[in-house]
Amino acid sequence: MTGSVASRGASSAVKASSKGVPLTEVRRHDGRDGSYWTAIYDTVYDITPFMTQHPGGSDVIRLAAGRDATCLFESYHPGGKIEKIMKVLKTMKVVGSLLNDEPELPDLSPPSPYDSLAKDDRFFRTCQERVEAYLAQHKLSRYFYPAIALGEVFLTVALYMFATYLVSWRGSYLGAIALGLLTGRIGFLMHCGNHAAVSSLPVMNAFAGWLMGIVGSSHVVWGHEHQIAHHCDPNEPGKDNDCTIGDPFLRFHPAVKPSFWQRYQHITTFIGITVGFFKWYVGDFSVFREGRVGSVRFTPSRKDWMILLAFKAQWLVVHVIIPWYMTGFTRMIVLLFLFMGVGAHYLENVFIVNHIQEECNNPPKDAHWATKQVITTVNWGSQSHFWNWFSGGLNHQIEHHLFPSLSIYLYPFISPIVQQTCKEFNIPYRNYETFPEAWMAVYNYLKALGQDAKKLD
Repeated sequence: MTGSVASRGASSAVKASSKGVPLTEVRRHDGRDGSYWTAIYDTVYDITPFMTQHPGGSDVIRLAAGRDATCLFESYHPGGKIEKIMKVLKTMKVVGSLLNDEPELPDLSPPSPYDSLAKDDRFFRTCQERVEAYLAQHKLSRYFYPAIALGEVFLTVALYMFATYLVSWRGSYLGAIALGLLTGRIGFLMHCGNHAAVSSLPVMNAFAGWLMGIVGSSHVVWGHEHQIAHHCDPNEPGKDNDCTIGDPFLRFHPAVKPSFWQRYQHITTFIGITVGFFKWYVGDFSVFREGRVGSVRFTPSRKDWMILLAFKAQWLVVHVIIPWYMTGFTRMIVLLFLFMGVGAHYLENVFIVNHIQEECNNPPKDAHWATKQVITTVNWGSQSHFWNWFSGGLNHQIEHHLFPSLSIYLYPFISPIVQQTCKEFNIPYRNYETFPEAWMAVYNYLKALGQDAKKLD
């Protein structure tokens, strides 16, 4: 954060306490004993009294507890308000300065041609200032027109409930296809809600985010796996869980050890997507029990457990027990696999193309987090409003990683700004013209990674 106003403010704050605080100690204050600490710009704060006062809601700030949250802090807050927010931070108790006492992870990424890029925050600050100036010039809210997003949320939920009735009570196969597509749409909407990008009202973001429970998963697990592990360290082995999400059966990153059964992963990956949603339903229990999702530790509260069990129970009743009783066991199984498969392919095929690309697997080692986001990400169909809606904003993945709390409807407008700024700072802005091009690049990359498995013969 070289030279930034925020980092200078943090430096002055830490003078109040020169005590060094190990990162391992910070991790113990993630709420498990009722205390919440976080580190921002290498200063450790006790944010316990702020948990219920955070303007963005407790769900978002909770992700910062027990870890270095500088990336979350910068990416979620408007640049023009950083000084004001730093003043609020100064009212928190300063525990001391952060000491990273955790062992260095082995460097498993291929050599990066971008290690020479600037390690300060100039690219991000420039991009942020230009985007915010554009919004101000055109009198656009960070949430675009919130009524549009909220209207889509409520309409999608209503249609989802109607499609559920057609499937669970009437045994409709067409209803199952519709339910699958609507499940995918809910996946995109919960993605926006958990990123606090639907509304300025935390309760509306929480409502959209908790839709994850309706489709059988947990917004708590997803938040730690996606917003922390993936967004803070994309494509970094040992940090981003997506690098090893298929390990050992699938090899999505060169750091994953090759095995002979991966040789056909360019085919089996997309077959496996069909049952991907079932992993959501089952896997959350072990994650909660272990208090860990991949590289990220967290402490689920009693309330979290109650919410998890309630949502799992409603999913089981609505999608298994009722259709079993109403339509019979065989038809229930067919309907279940049909709607889960359609939903999984809609959602996962859109998600998979943005980072699993050959040119995205080697982030620079010490660059600013925003620079890493761009280098480890590709877009497709940028500036298209239709594909932006269809993909839940994920075709503008670069813009999303830089500004996750902006409305997805703004991405086509700010895409040219981000692209131009990348050009000025010599940062590659990769954009496939169409989704099929991006999908085929993933297919070929998975095939190439599988070739190493063939060499084991």
